[in-house]
Amino acid sequence: MSDKPVGMLVAAAIVAPLCLLCLAGPALFVFFAGSVAAWFTGTTALLAVCAAMAAAMLVWRFYFRRRRAGDESITPTETRLS
Repeated sequence: MSDKPVGMLVAAAIVAPLCLLCLAGPALFVFFAGSVAAWFTGTTALLAVCAAMAAAMLVWRFYFRRRRAGDESITPTETRLS
């Protein structure tokens, strides 16, 4: 068995930034967008990010509430007997 430990370290060094970008990318994007928005509006960055998150959560809630209200418990292929 000829495992090269240096090869594993090189592969990890290449893959680690990609994993970090995929996992932390959305959070970093929201943080930087909130910071820019806060800079333009004159509020603190934390307040702008919290307001954006609250708005996104409300949109998410209303979207799924409306979608759930239109659903029936019966699928289109089934028929009702009564």
